[in-house]
Amino acid sequence: MNRQKLSVESGEFNRGCRYLILTAAAGCLTPFSPVPTMIYTAMEDNKSNAKKPYWLGHRGRLRRRVASGDPDVVRPYEIIETVLFYAVPRMDVSGIARDLIDAFGSVDAVLNADRERLMAVPGVTRRMADCLLATGELVEAYINIKQENQFRIWRFEDMQSFLKAHFGAVRTTQLWAIYTDHDERVVGCMKISDSLLVNARAREILENVLALEARYVYVAAFYGPEPLELYEEEARSIAALSEALTLIGVTLMDYLMIGEERIVSLCMTGRMSRAGENPETARLRERYAERR
Repeated sequence: MNRQKLSVESGEFNRGCRYLILTAAAGCLTPFSPVPTMIYTAMEDNKSNAKKPYWLGHRGRLRRRVASGDPDVVRPYEIIETVLFYAVPRMDVSGIARDLIDAFGSVDAVLNADRERLMAVPGVTRRMADCLLATGELVEAYINIKQENQFRIWRFEDMQSFLKAHFGAVRTTQLWAIYTDHDERVVGCMKISDSLLVNARAREILENVLALEARYVYVAAFYGPEPLELYEEEARSIAALSEALTLIGVTLMDYLMIGEERIVSLCMTGRMSRAGENPETARLRERYAERR
């Protein structure tokens, strides 16, 4: 799938993508890295006359410029540098960011590159490469869902229509997560794994929720030719994911077991975990399960 160009120079790097990169990778507006911002604020308020190093507070200043939404005040390498903040909590990564832009030519090319090519640039670790790859996938998911084309999932029939439209050709074992916002519009749909092990990818789902500012999550498990059986271990991992999402104010609405001939919905069959369910969530699940 071709990604929309993210050229800062041409002004096409829109506010939504800048915000997505910032929250997904830099942690500026999420719980991932509140400490550096707090430390920088405290340092700004320090009235000491002691001379401070020029680099002190650099990350805080750069985050604020990226978050400003003005492409004219942010250089391409600074976008990449901001993404790398999440991968490397305490190290100057501006040189690596510059080298990446020099090697690939643009922000878009860096975020589209594969892991091996990224790691061929001196200084780029696997963690850095994975961070850039994940950010590129989040940006792609964001820009490929235009506001006017956002699908709304109110009922199970809506989910069936969404699955038919987007996954008609899936014939192998895969695990996907579908994210919706407060208005129940789809804001992201991402492949999580080629296996059905939810517990191994729970952290990735949580990070995507924060990056996309999602409110509801649906997990779609494609079984391929395998029988639609939910084992006890997998049921426990689904319940654990549901509880983890509840802690950050997000609801796991449904877990869908999708075979070649039929779809089994845990919500429709009453097998979704109800731990921590509030009246609003209960009402939404009742509506989701209603037949038109």
